[in-house]
Formats: sequence, C-alpha cells, structure tokens
Amino acid sequence: MRDVTSFVARWHEQALRLAINLHAAVHGGKAHEKPMATETAKAAVELARWFGRQQLRVIAAARTAREDAELRRLRKLLQETRYNNKATLRELCHNHGYRKADLQRLAQKFPTALSIKKTLPGANGGRPSEIIFLQA
Repeated sequence: MRDVTSFVARWHEQALRLAINLHAAVHGGKAHEKPMATETAKAAVELARWFGRQQLRVIAAARTAREDAELRRLRKLLQETRYNNKATLRELCHNHGYRKADLQRLAQKFPTALSIKKTLPGANGGRPSEIIFLQA
C-alpha cells in the first residue's frame, strides 16, 4: 500500500479522535474525569478500520488508472529497439527510476502482459539476472 501511505498513516489518529468522541458521547461533561473503557477504544478502532476500507474502495479507481498508466509506460519502454521486449530489472531500476517491487507488482497484476524470469549465470560467471518480458 505504498501508494496510499499518506492515507494509511493517519488512520491511527482517526481512531484516537473517534475514541475521544465516543468516550465524550457516553460520559458527556464528566468525560474528562473518567478513564476510557477498553470497549470504547476497541469500538473506535473498528470504526477507523471501516472508514479505512471505505477510503480504499473510493480511491480504487484512481489506483487502477495509475497502474494502467504505469503498464502503458513500461510497455512503451520495452518495445523500444534497444530493449526488444525485454530488460533486466536492474537496468530498469538504474536507468529509468523503477523500483524492483513496483515491477514485480505490475507483473503480478498483469500476467498476460508481463512476466519476470530469473536467468542463470553464464559460462563466464556473474550473478543471476531477473528479466522482465513483454508478453506477445
């Protein structure tokens, strides 16, 4: 959920605010004199989780559109003559600013468009490479 961390980072704050409001709703003007019940805190966390799920549902379309745009950008790059429909993950990360985790996520989300395979070291040694392929 790296792309929505700005939202997720605030969920605990929202749970705290909800807990304070629930506590005040139960105890009114004397709320500051009474300790918060565990059940109140649990109810606030459950409400915050519900709001979080709703928030993710609302932004799902934007997330999907962004992933589609990332796939189009990567597809265009891989179709260039110098890549000939394949490139190492290392090269894409180093030369084009991709993150390995993002490339893996795209390949997992769009298996009919992309695949990642690990190659074995060649006869001269070296480390194995992970290559992303543009599917036909």
